[in-house]
Amino acid sequence: MPQPLTFKSLTARPVLLKLKRPVIARIATITEWPLIFKRPSDKRGDSRAELPRTLYPEDDEVSRPDVA
Repeated sequence: MPQPLTFKSLTARPVLLKLKRPVIARIATITEWPLIFKRPSDKRGDSRAELPRTLYPEDDEVSRPDVA
């Protein structure tokens, strides 16, 4: 039976990703995209791979119908 996962710490690192092809809109040209890399660590000392997430996480949840 798997043991419950208990987080010890969470490290977040902001990154600006330079886009190969800029997003061109009527109001702006976007050449960089903000990301947050998260590294959770549990009580056993395990650290998961960094997980990218946009600076506006609510947009990710709104666009995914499986999130309640």
